[in-house]
Amino acid sequence: MAILPFKLLGRVARLSKRFLMSKRAFSFRSATSGSGDDTDFADPFGGPWFLCAVLTCGILSVSYYFLDGSNLFWSFPADVISATSEDLAAFYRAGEMIAAGQTLDVYQPELYRSGLSGLNQKLLMLNPPHFFFFIEPMSWFDYGTVKAAMLVAIAIGFVALARICRLSALMTIALLTSGGAYYGFITLNVSIFVTALIAFALAFAGTRPILAGVCLAIATVKPQYGLLVPVFLIGCGYWRTFVTASLATIGLVAISAAVYGVDAWKAYFGIFSDPIYQGFFRQDFDASLTIRHSVGKLGGGSTIQNAIQAIAIVSAIALVWFGASRWPRNALIGITLMASGLIAPSLFFYSWPFFSAGLCFMLLVRTPWPTLIQVLGGIVWSQPILLITIYNFDKMASLYYSASVPVMTMLTLAAFVLMLENNESSAENTASTKKFANALRSFTRTQSL
Repeated sequence: MAILPFKLLGRVARLSKRFLMSKRAFSFRSATSGSGDDTDFADPFGGPWFLCAVLTCGILSVSYYFLDGSNLFWSFPADVISATSEDLAAFYRAGEMIAAGQTLDVYQPELYRSGLSGLNQKLLMLNPPHFFFFIEPMSWFDYGTVKAAMLVAIAIGFVALARICRLSALMTIALLTSGGAYYGFITLNVSIFVTALIAFALAFAGTRPILAGVCLAIATVKPQYGLLVPVFLIGCGYWRTFVTASLATIGLVAISAAVYGVDAWKAYFGIFSDPIYQGFFRQDFDASLTIRHSVGKLGGGSTIQNAIQAIAIVSAIALVWFGASRWPRNALIGITLMASGLIAPSLFFYSWPFFSAGLCFMLLVRTPWPTLIQVLGGIVWSQPILLITIYNFDKMASLYYSASVPVMTMLTLAAFVLMLENNESSAENTASTKKFANALRSFTRTQSL
């Protein structure tokens, strides 16, 4: 069964590239210039190479739904203990325990896992107590109903993210069929909601500071993705959003402590020194895409892993701070989203919408992209599907390939930064030339008088 997507990839890539590169097939006259110049159909989508990768990825994603997604579409059990392997089981189990008055037991692995079965018994509750406000209501319904609602909510989340990124209808469909969406639907994780909240907050921090701040406070239910948000807000001077987010977060924490008890927070912080939780983090080593784990896959020891991760975090902070005063706002948002995912202490493919959204914001800055950026961007967009395809053929090869995922993302970020800096230099040169020409014109006029 794994052969089908692999063959399909090659065929679609060849046909799509030939089709998209044909100006006779896809061209339209400039709506502003009035000239007869033709523009590639693919130009508004980053260019033919990037669009080819996006469409190919979408076709492969849909094929994997049919090959591997039977449980997704046909399994809606009434109780969580009968659930297939999916992250929603972790949230539902926690909500069930909270509703039964077992709040502290949520962070007790043996008690927590006793209500799960199969592969779900490897799951643990990793989110802070203010997340309980969102998962306790799940216990009011049977698991199958919650699962169906979750599938709909994830689809709405991707459409909302597309609207935030101001995507066209074609790119909205591409986002819904992207590799990140595939993993979101299969795992039923909540990362798409966190991505949409952060993307909205960054995009509207200047115009809707209160709403943006509240969105960021809610997004702290997955705090690992917010490391660069304060840098973005302070660097851009969005102090109202920063203060609102801080106060709203403090409010959420305080209310959760009042409702669920201070001991719930103590239990949460205790998980980071719990041996079972430490074993859980090591267990997900192969699937993890963090910089630290990627270095480990290549044989780097813990000291080297932590050092490189720390260097990446400091570099990302400096990059966002540097770009805040130089780059267009959409470019800074795109860079911040991708860098946030890259340096996160926990990263799996269900959080890939951070990278997809980052690329989509870059489409608002300049299109078409240079060919190299199209290729790199296409690879980053397609990483979830590329890896699952490689995994179907050789598990060990997929392990080493996954170690290259952060490297490819870094190269893509570097290419975008170079593009932005070249644009900035060109703009500065143009401004200097105009200023010199105006000064020369004034001088000439003065001399003639």
